[in-house]
Amino acid sequence: LLEAEAALANAPTGTGETGPKAVGVAPGAAGLNELQALRRQLDGKLAELEAACEAQRAQWPGQYIAALMQQMERFQKAGEYENWDSVNTERERFLIDRRLALEDIAAAPEPLRRLQLQHIDLLRGIGRKRAEAVRTLFDGHGAELEEWKRNLTRAGDMDLAAAVNAEVQQLKARQVYLAAVRELAPPPATTNSAAPAAVKETVIGDR
Repeated sequence: LLEAEAALANAPTGTGETGPKAVGVAPGAAGLNELQALRRQLDGKLAELEAACEAQRAQWPGQYIAALMQQMERFQKAGEYENWDSVNTERERFLIDRRLALEDIAAAPEPLRRLQLQHIDLLRGIGRKRAEAVRTLFDGHGAELEEWKRNLTRAGDMDLAAAVNAEVQQLKARQVYLAAVRELAPPPATTNSAAPAAVKETVIGDR
């Protein structure tokens, strides 16, 4: 009996393992749970980001209409009926179409033309800020995963490192991330033949 107790006492418990785990063994549940928790955290932040962007987009039509009304009031007080009528025509068009495109830009009066271009830029700016936020969010999350993968590799936990690496590749392939990267890419050089296509670019007011 004493010999059996001594044998049990000297048996390895596994708590002091320092070598690499066998390749081909499924990653531990704790590591996979942590990976899933990080993914949920990313998706939660993305949802908050998208909600904030949609709130800004939802305000844009009202801001454009209010700006048109202010311009109509200025023209009315100045006694400039033709200019007032041009702005009113644009207001009525927008209330029906709920969109503003480059082909909708008025040739005159110049204040209306500037106002329309400003509000197209405003809407584009909302989209660009969203794309920048998405790229920053995904790049930061990817950097955290890469650091975790390096630490797992150093520790010899190759199967969990492989799972994290797969998560990194899926992250880079997500459409919301790829779309943001494309939106932030520098525009291609335009030629004379490409100019008409640029003029037809559409900016939507309501999505």
